[in-house]
Amino acid sequence: MAEEIIDRPVLKIKWMMLDYVLEIIATIILITTWYYAIDTYNSLPDKVAMHFNLNGEPDGYSHKSGIWALPIVSAILWLLLSIINQFPHAFNFPYALNSSNIERQYKMAQRFMRIVKIWVCIIFLFAIHTTIQTSQNINYRMNFDILVLLASIIIFMAVYLYIAKKNK
Repeated sequence: MAEEIIDRPVLKIKWMMLDYVLEIIATIILITTWYYAIDTYNSLPDKVAMHFNLNGEPDGYSHKSGIWALPIVSAILWLLLSIINQFPHAFNFPYALNSSNIERQYKMAQRFMRIVKIWVCIIFLFAIHTTIQTSQNINYRMNFDILVLLASIIIFMAVYLYIAKKNK
């Protein structure tokens, strides 16, 4: 059994095709969020729903310019997650790192972060879609798709922990 690494080395992890695909997917979703906001902004009423209660009904409103907060925050989080992902040696890992598993654990953690970035972008795309649809159609209500999305994140985290344990 290899000895636990206390001082984590800075390793350059080689990207695989899957890593490029995940980055492209996150970028496309981010661009789609911006396009959706730009494309629909002029057709929005002056007052748009920006917050929803647990029943999916709007309970907070803003001027339509508030719609820009969603793609801006999405882009900031996309950028921050991209930067953070360059430093896997600074991540917290659920299991001890050693010389035989460190590169594999770094690679899995970076992939996990790429998938989290996709989910963050999807959540903001969903939020802007819900805001726009609610503002353009009085009968539209936020449904429970967001709960399914959040549950899938929790399931993926459990799968990641299982795989990380298996590969420790």
